[in-house]
Amino acid sequence: MKKIVAVFFVALLFIGCSQTEAEYDKPADYWYESMLKEIRFGNLEGADDRLASLQSEHINSPLIKEAMLILANAHMDEKEYILAGFYFDEYLKRFGNAQNRPFIAYMKIKANYYAFERENVNQQLLLESIAEAEEYHKRYPSSPYRAWVDSMLVNFYLGQQAMNLEIARIYNMRDAHQAADIYRNELPFSWVREIKTEPAKIAWYRKLFNW
Repeated sequence: MKKIVAVFFVALLFIGCSQTEAEYDKPADYWYESMLKEIRFGNLEGADDRLASLQSEHINSPLIKEAMLILANAHMDEKEYILAGFYFDEYLKRFGNAQNRPFIAYMKIKANYYAFERENVNQQLLLESIAEAEEYHKRYPSSPYRAWVDSMLVNFYLGQQAMNLEIARIYNMRDAHQAADIYRNELPFSWVREIKTEPAKIAWYRKLFNW
């Protein structure tokens, strides 16, 4: 009986290995269609893997360009904005040109903007988003998306102001008044300071993990 069980498990292992091996060395359109299938099933992690296989096995395939945008938008639809921003950024690096850069750069900034609805305050992401939005303002003055980017930039500035004030408050609580003054004086432009805002309201259970 033990020999039969052992043979059974060896057979399963062999079948599993065979199936795994069959997922290598496939045509580009196989990986592309598999990615679309995973997206339809709502399995974006699997779709990420299919795109990774497409890129690794067919690095110059014209399908990568379209697949990357499809997957970026799929992550946007699922409110996975950090991953969406990653794919938009990769698209710009590999396929950006004079025609598509204004739109893709706008989508990258938009993904960062919406990420703050779902992620904890991320100072590095905020500063990167401000830099990207400011660069967009300079680089694409005639873009039809510039007004949207400028609107997001104002909100980024307000977010920076709120973050700096919160950091200053925490330093004051710790009697580190010199450090508090540094953050308080590093607020954005004077016109941003004049905008009246209300502190963000945090659920009581999140306050337990926020200083």
